[in-house]
Amino acid sequence: MSYQEKRSLVSIATTLLVSSIYLSYMLGRFPGADVPIVELLRYWGAVILLSIPVFILATIFVTILFVILNTIVTREGEPKITDERDKLIELKASRNGMYVFMVGIMLAMTPLLIDLPVSTMLSAMFLTLYGMGMLSSVVSDVSQFLYYRRGV
Repeated sequence: MSYQEKRSLVSIATTLLVSSIYLSYMLGRFPGADVPIVELLRYWGAVILLSIPVFILATIFVTILFVILNTIVTREGEPKITDERDKLIELKASRNGMYVFMVGIMLAMTPLLIDLPVSTMLSAMFLTLYGMGMLSSVVSDVSQFLYYRRGV
């Protein structure tokens, strides 16, 4: 298995693990459906905004750990050269992730069309945005893994 394939698998595992832990922690702090809309918006804003540094720090930590462990086990470092094929694979994988996120934005707007209580509507919208953001990251990494497997 190539270095890029291993890196993609580690990224998938990191995204799934960190998003699961973070979301379960934040949902445990959910204020409830009977709070004012302003408080609900603050809560969801905090959930989304705090997820950014959490994912950045987790990704940096896991990437460093992966590079160190991979170097120890395989006695090979990270490839220094990226060619046109690597860039093309990265672009195609990124495109696939963006398609998923675009669909996610459209799906997130769907609760606004349904006759639901405002708190339920907002929660469904933000959960959909969060979930599709994580899914788009996973789709991008899976695509990258599969493109390297196929040799595209």
